[in-house]
Amino acid sequence: MKQNKIVSIISAIFLCILLSILLCHLLLQSHESWVFIAVRLLVVIAFFLMIQYPNKAIKQAGDELRKTRNYLKNIIDSMPSMLISINQQGFITQWNSTAERETGISSREALNRKLLDLIPAFTKYRGNFEKVVETCLPMEIKRESISEEELRYFNISFYPLVFNGACDVVIRLDDITELEKKEFQLRQAQKMETVGTLAGGLAHDFNNILAGIIGSVSLLRYMQETPDGIGKNTLKEHIEIIEDSAKKASEMVNRLLSLARKHDMVISDVDLNVFVKNIVRICTNTFDNSVEIRISAPDEPAFVKADPSQVEQVLLNLCINAEHAMTIMRKEHERQGGIMLISLAKMTFDSTMIGYHPEANVGDYWMVSVEDTGVGISKETMHKIFDPFFTTKGKGRGTGLGLAMVYNIVHQLNGFIEISSREGAGSEFRIYLPVYLPVNESLVQPDGDQYPHKIEEPPRGNETILLADDDENVRLIAGSMLEKCGYSVIMADDGKDCVETYKKNNEKVSLVILDISMPRLTGKDAFIEMKNLSPGLKVLLTSGYANDRGLLDTLTLGARGFIKKPFSMAQLAEKVREVLDS
Repeated sequence: MKQNKIVSIISAIFLCILLSILLCHLLLQSHESWVFIAVRLLVVIAFFLMIQYPNKAIKQAGDELRKTRNYLKNIIDSMPSMLISINQQGFITQWNSTAERETGISSREALNRKLLDLIPAFTKYRGNFEKVVETCLPMEIKRESISEEELRYFNISFYPLVFNGACDVVIRLDDITELEKKEFQLRQAQKMETVGTLAGGLAHDFNNILAGIIGSVSLLRYMQETPDGIGKNTLKEHIEIIEDSAKKASEMVNRLLSLARKHDMVISDVDLNVFVKNIVRICTNTFDNSVEIRISAPDEPAFVKADPSQVEQVLLNLCINAEHAMTIMRKEHERQGGIMLISLAKMTFDSTMIGYHPEANVGDYWMVSVEDTGVGISKETMHKIFDPFFTTKGKGRGTGLGLAMVYNIVHQLNGFIEISSREGAGSEFRIYLPVYLPVNESLVQPDGDQYPHKIEEPPRGNETILLADDDENVRLIAGSMLEKCGYSVIMADDGKDCVETYKKNNEKVSLVILDISMPRLTGKDAFIEMKNLSPGLKVLLTSGYANDRGLLDTLTLGARGFIKKPFSMAQLAEKVREVLDS
């Protein structure tokens, strides 16, 4: 304040001296009238005063503008989202405090630099940026993992920013990692509930399968001891029964694993037609016999972009709810059972249709409908059914997570759900997912026939193979298969034994068949030790679980292949020959 006062006094003195000199000069040199000279002098004084003491209104407007700018900057910097604005050329024009904190790059370093040069990971969103610039329409990408080094998930939004006739882009990133972890835990809890619900029916189905295997084996043993022995046709018939039973058991285990396994969401091309039919098979085997299941589906493939296990979870949850509505939720005096209709159809939404379906966008959707003739849903309950932990099934009969998970999964896949219900008459749940046209038909579907009845001569060889498995039966059967194909077989019963056996026989062993899950030393650790001894070693991995973390890691480290248990002689022989010849 004192400094400003001193500056003002000095300026005033300087002004007086300057005006005195100017006045003397004008009076002595000019032939103009003194009035004209005075006017000119007043103009000079006014101009000087405008510079020295600006107009109060102008000064106030400038202060307000600075205040507004600072206020807006504080709002942008206080937001928990990362906010980055870039111009049409891709240069950064805004970089908020959250962006500084998350990236470790200061605003001073970021401004006026190209975003793709500063953070190369954003290169995969170049197309989204260009589309927003071209159309001036917003765009959103959900559940993105930007960096491969750190597993974090973001929702990314691109907003057009029209300024001076040009369309720039604002990028907003919201960290949803913690939310994703909680949803994952809820999904796993709900999966376990689903498996528990199906346990009784699955036990019945497995026992039927075991009855076919055990019954055939006992008959063959009995006939082997009789004087007549086992006829060729009888032997063939019972072998086929055992093979068919084993195939059914394998398919059932795969379906259970797809429901219960823990994994990150993997989006791929999914044919709903295949999955609807698969779910119908599960439900037919496990649901109460009083429930009649019907299906209505087109012949054409019904592709969507989704995670296969989540699609199964959605469909199975809806079917379980429908079955419960026709059985355990009925009153004691009411007749159990009813009809469940599962249908699949393509729906086209135009501008008129989306007026009746607010969550839809213009375009084609696949609709999966699950309709029942059960107890229905009351008007009071309808608005609560997607709330987590809300259930009307009674104590001990449900956690209330099923429909909450269905809602979350469907919306993650850019779809939506509609419900119609009448209390006492039944309900219909309709799931809508956007139609996807795949570039190639690499659809996810159940495995093909693992146990063909037609016997073909398997490929043969004469190399030495080290077979490591902690299950004695698997070792004996797989060893016999390999010996029948001409190979010499050395066996090891765990990971440590495998490494020690390999050290003694490494010069003659051409291939190691290695179970990934073994005691004392895991398959992965055994592979690393043997690989250090012989970098060119060929290893074929085997496991009963295709999504084992150790399996995926070992394949990345250099294992040559994988064969899933159970396998036939032909499958093992072909895979062994493929790896040996690679």
